[in-house]
Amino acid sequence: MKRLLRRFDFLVWVATTALAVAEPSSSVSTNAAQPSPAVSGPQVQTQAQTAPASSSIFRVQRLSDRVLLLTEKSPMENIMVALQSREGLAVVDTFGSPVTAVAARKIIEETFGRRDFIYVVNTHPHWDHAWGNQAFPEATIVGFQGPRPDLDRIASGAANMAARYRRELPDLERCLSAAPDAERPALAGRIAWMHRTAGGLEKGFRPVPPGVTFTDRKRVDLGDLTLDLVFFGRAHSGEDIFIHVPEEGLLITGDVFLDRGWMPLFAAQRELDIPRWIEVLDGLLAQDLKTIVPGHREPWTKPRLTLWRDYIANTLEGVKTAKQTGLDLEDVQKELPLPSSILYLKDLGHSEADIHAFHERNVQAFWRQLGAQR
Repeated sequence: MKRLLRRFDFLVWVATTALAVAEPSSSVSTNAAQPSPAVSGPQVQTQAQTAPASSSIFRVQRLSDRVLLLTEKSPMENIMVALQSREGLAVVDTFGSPVTAVAARKIIEETFGRRDFIYVVNTHPHWDHAWGNQAFPEATIVGFQGPRPDLDRIASGAANMAARYRRELPDLERCLSAAPDAERPALAGRIAWMHRTAGGLEKGFRPVPPGVTFTDRKRVDLGDLTLDLVFFGRAHSGEDIFIHVPEEGLLITGDVFLDRGWMPLFAAQRELDIPRWIEVLDGLLAQDLKTIVPGHREPWTKPRLTLWRDYIANTLEGVKTAKQTGLDLEDVQKELPLPSSILYLKDLGHSEADIHAFHERNVQAFWRQLGAQR
């Protein structure tokens, strides 16, 4: 059983790190008010009728009268943020399945007593953050202006993922019947999540990309709330954006900064916008931030984000200085030992060896980026 679960975890990791398939296009205009493709009302209603009971799917946290967090009970623990304003409802990220997104929509409607969804914002286009977009057909979808997505290839990838989960499920269900009592709840949760995800990615699934895009910054005025969107720079994906809601002291950061289950994913791209990261973080950290919501697991605090801003800046400066003195990469990695400030990751389940490897990869990525900027 352990071998099967390790294989399952590997498949989750592969799916998590897969990018939305895209191809370049010069025809996408910044902030163009293009209508977002959407599924019909009856199709969404059909999915809503088959969605499992929402209380079994999410941990629901009310941050204020206007802010709701829904964390999926799954191996990945994706987070959706829902906001109510004078102008209407907005959500940030939509999970990896329309079935899950419809269940979340029901909770939002019940909690806020309204159903006027006007905006969906995607922090980045990866499947587990944007494949539930079709559950909000009336909303304007906003995201970064990346390459034009190949919707046929994304739909094909979704169908393949659903088929793979269906193949894996019988073995997992057999494991469940023989699992020790202590392991059964987690395994049952995995199985339910796979059924839910596969169900949403089979017949009727349609990827819905942003209809409104931007390349640097964009402000969305919701009357009594403001969504300040900023491109963080190439990091976890090529299209990572942060969403600042100043009236609530809220910052939503997608998958760039994680520390439970994963370590921060800011160095995942071949080309990185490190100086821009620091500039964006400096501007945001100067604000009154009460809650920072990553794409998975648990909210962060401002001091934790400050810690990682300093780690990035210090690592960049150390690599830059080492390059200027003529050191090679191996010497740089010796000259830049693991900062003690990030060893708190051990308390969150990461081994010291993995933390060291994480730091070495970051040094190598920063070194490569500085070399590319010559």
